[in-house]
Amino acid sequence: MRRKQAIATILVTTVLVFLASGRWIWAQTDDSSKSIEEVARTLAEQNKAIAVPFLKGKAKQKIDKDERTYPLPYGESPAALFKLPDYTSPYTLKVTSLCNCVGFRKSMLVPSGLFLDADFKQTRKFEEADLKTNQPGFKKGMNAGASFDINETRKSDRYLLIYTRADLLGQTADKLNAPGLGGVLFGGAMRVSRSANGTLELEAAVEEKK
Repeated sequence: MRRKQAIATILVTTVLVFLASGRWIWAQTDDSSKSIEEVARTLAEQNKAIAVPFLKGKAKQKIDKDERTYPLPYGESPAALFKLPDYTSPYTLKVTSLCNCVGFRKSMLVPSGLFLDADFKQTRKFEEADLKTNQPGFKKGMNAGASFDINETRKSDRYLLIYTRADLLGQTADKLNAPGLGGVLFGGAMRVSRSANGTLELEAAVEEKK
């Protein structure tokens, strides 16, 4: 009798723990955008927002290995907050992540992020699917970038918070395995692994009409 009661107690406890875990996971999913907004607001309040100049060069941010991390949708990740130019006319926002290509081990911070308005509310997502790779040569090295048209429909975009997927760190970034000089020298594609550190460049430019 006591054994049956003990088994029943264990089963009930297991079910309760499972349900509680499910609610916790669901809450995490629902609150992911909220946590991103809080991280962005915190960085802004600490005067850590990097201003992107309009038509006057680039904003550059290096994320080191000992950089502070924040609770973000895919785990703990460093983050960088960029403040976009005040909207006066349409422009193209270019986001670039530079490859850590010195030496035999190649790595890169593969960026994701969210665009936010002046109140740090999400307006649009920046996803890995937006990225394209480029390998201009030895001088600049390989990089991954994305371009976004900021126009009348997007003039409320005031910030861009960039982070990386912590759940994929250390894995090969398939999107970034581009053929080129490295591939020729080593007999295959240049293998690039995902890293939590790297260098980001943002530029607000007007595309020249051809």
